[in-house]
Amino acid sequence: MKEITIITQAKHMRTAQQLFETSVACLRTQGQKSFIGDMDNYSCRYRGSDDCKCAVGCLIMDREYHEKMEGLLVHELITSGLLTVERRDEFHKHQALLSNLQHIHDNKPILTWEKQWSMLAEDHYLTLPSNP
Repeated sequence: MKEITIITQAKHMRTAQQLFETSVACLRTQGQKSFIGDMDNYSCRYRGSDDCKCAVGCLIMDREYHEKMEGLLVHELITSGLLTVERRDEFHKHQALLSNLQHIHDNKPILTWEKQWSMLAEDHYLTLPSNP
């Protein structure tokens, strides 16, 4: 009988610290919210105008993004069937952190983001990267 060897590639699931650093770095570089509309009547977006991304949108690779994701909160996105299995599992594992990052982006003034991220880092036992 011939032996069959099955090789599976280990999935790379980012840690909470890696997700946090990626999201913070993206938003610091971008310096603005990802939204459509105007500041008086807007809707935050995973992918917005001017190639902007929201705190969670920064964590979704372009090849994984789908327009149908718009309007969904993190917990809805996880169960939507729109994420790859790897991204779904990663987001599920870190759902509380990602929901908080999404809340900061969507609901807090940009000038308070650093303070919000600092408090979030403390709550999740993470390190806020220094702001260059």
